[in-house]
Amino acid sequence: LEWDSPIPRSPSELAQVPSGPFSMGCNASVDQECREDENPPHDVTLKDFEIDKTEVTQAQYFLCVESGKCTYPKCPWDPCARPTHPISCVTHAQADAYCTSIGKRLPTEAEWEKAARGTDARKFPWGNGPISCFLANIAECTKDLEPVGTRPQNASPFGVLDMAGNVVEWTKDYYDESYYAGSPPTDPPGPQVAPELVGRGGGFLSEPIWQRTSSRDSYPPGYTRVSLG
Repeated sequence: LEWDSPIPRSPSELAQVPSGPFSMGCNASVDQECREDENPPHDVTLKDFEIDKTEVTQAQYFLCVESGKCTYPKCPWDPCARPTHPISCVTHAQADAYCTSIGKRLPTEAEWEKAARGTDARKFPWGNGPISCFLANIAECTKDLEPVGTRPQNASPFGVLDMAGNVVEWTKDYYDESYYAGSPPTDPPGPQVAPELVGRGGGFLSEPIWQRTSSRDSYPPGYTRVSLG
């Protein structure tokens, strides 16, 4: 492959998330769509960490494939024509392999939620205002993936983009619908093992209820979808 520009191959810029507490789970005072697995809301304290400001692109993932450390996604893709579109149709193991190849890892579910909502328990990454096609690439908007960071107005308090819409994002954690009832208050690692793993953030095929910062989704480890990356 020949590239017109080195920009899509550059590593993603990192957002800094400071240590400290935040409220994890559904905030019923601003959110009338709480689901059972988002309760109870609880305070969680995390160590400081860094997280990519944008979703992994097709061009970035192609470099991993080219190196032999990653395998092809499970549906058609075109890193030449769509280098800055997010990679999708990857299993949990493929997402994990990409992260490992560049010396990183998938975020825990708690890390993802803090990066998405900050410390004020907001409903969406941009605040408590309603969601719209102006703010996020969701169901009934473009009906397709779009380049990462296309909508800077949807940035989280830490400057992370597309944490609502575009692609659902795999996390490190296994899924347990009742985990919040007894999870550790500091750096929760998620359940030890379970049949499914957590996806967060809603994608371009997802309805608004799945785009909320507290919304939890889950998939078998080998599952792939054009809106999961």
